Amino acid sequence: MGSRLDCGSSRVTLTVRVQKKRFAQSDVTVGSRTHALFGNGNMSVIAGCDGNATYYTETLSSTGNKVKSAERRLC
Repeated sequence: MGSRLDCGSSRVTLTVRVQKKRFAQSDVTVGSRTHALFGNGNMSVIAGCDGNATYYTETLSSTGNKVKSAERRLC
């Protein structure tokens, strides 16, 4: 889940990605959702488990802001 809070009435394109961490390779996106004209609130992403691994979410705004969650070992 990603969120955008306390941003007044401005609207952005918000993307939330679930990433699988891979060592010695680029991380891979296992789930993603994009919403144009997003204001404030939470956005959920559903992603299937791609094996026992470390996962995290990234929230990206069309303004250039990017936030990464804590990593968690899942599956």
